[in-house]
Amino acid sequence: MSITGNVRAERGPQATVGSLLRSRFGTRYASVAIGFHHGDLGVAVVPDPAPDLIDVVLGEAADRPAYWLDLRAAPVGRWDDAAKIRVISGVYDPSRDAAEHMAVTSLTAAFDVLVHIRRASPVRWLPIGP
Repeated sequence: MSITGNVRAERGPQATVGSLLRSRFGTRYASVAIGFHHGDLGVAVVPDPAPDLIDVVLGEAADRPAYWLDLRAAPVGRWDDAAKIRVISGVYDPSRDAAEHMAVTSLTAAFDVLVHIRRASPVRWLPIGP
């Protein structure tokens, strides 16, 4: 079983953190990926995902604003295939959207659960103080 990620191509394939933790802790650990189709982050607008990303497939459930998929219980097939998933962390630059992804040889090997939100909305800061 090979699990690879390449958020930046120049770094080459790497194991996902979730797969490493699952190897160490076994069934006591669940690797959960949280993603979204598109939206406004408050500091940048994230466009619809590129057609080759799994985010497109997950976003097809347009009748639901958010849902989760337990890959441990999902039928074998499309979820065992290689996939690319968009990665947005730290500072997001919309001009680099096509380059910001992670490739895995199998979604079920990399993640136990996928959480998908159709449209992201800006952060609403909590008040400071008592």
